[in-house]
Amino acid sequence: MTKEDFHVVKHVKLTHFVMHMGVIGLACAWKTADPSVIGLEAPRAVWHAIGILSAIMYCTWVVLYACKIVFFPGKARCVSHNACAPMDMGLA
Repeated sequence: MTKEDFHVVKHVKLTHFVMHMGVIGLACAWKTADPSVIGLEAPRAVWHAIGILSAIMYCTWVVLYACKIVFFPGKARCVSHNACAPMDMGLA
């Protein structure tokens, strides 16, 4: 993909779903470090902020993926194929 071929909606993939899952994992790690749970001195606001960031990332991804389905119906076949066989899709 070249710079001229860059299109956010057209090139969003089902594998981008894992990005916000990693951020959720980070929020869970910060929640575990909460002083009320195991006594580490991690502020509670940090994992709240990371969780909110993850929710924003997820909502953005859902909107972009829905736009891909609506605006690029030729790629709808690829979308259904990715949902049925996610291991077959390219990760690049």
